[in-house]
Amino acid sequence: MKTKEEIKKEIAKLQQELDNYDTYKRPFIPSEGDTFYWVNATGGIIQEVYENSEFQAGLIQNRPVFRTREAAEPHAKVNQATLAVERRIAELNDGWWPDFGDSNQEKWAIGWNSYSYALVWSTHTWQENLPQRYLKSEKLNKQLIEEMPEELKLMITGERL
Repeated sequence: MKTKEEIKKEIAKLQQELDNYDTYKRPFIPSEGDTFYWVNATGGIIQEVYENSEFQAGLIQNRPVFRTREAAEPHAKVNQATLAVERRIAELNDGWWPDFGDSNQEKWAIGWNSYSYALVWSTHTWQENLPQRYLKSEKLNKQLIEEMPEELKLMITGERL
């Protein structure tokens, strides 16, 4: 037979699972008067009280909102990592920008290999997406991986979300 303390621990664990389910598995849609949190593009966590304003309605339609600051923090870290990586790419590229009309121009990108769980790089001459994330050379790609492996992994995989 379990002790009262063991049963309390099990109940607490189940309550935590339930709280996590509510926070992470279903989108949170606040009701009038609810406090909620959202993450801006630079990774700042903004706290608001839901008043059903036009801005808030648009916010809820276009990005996740959270019941707690703690639930928003992993998303903030991804945005912060993404911003840091994109700023460093701009510094390394020193004004260079991919020209997707030029199929001879090398455009280097960093990705994630889900089989080896490692950062990888490759060149693209035709794939036009997120131009701010391309580098002008393989050497710079390797340098960025050496300098910012954790930020790149977080940006690419959204780890812990």
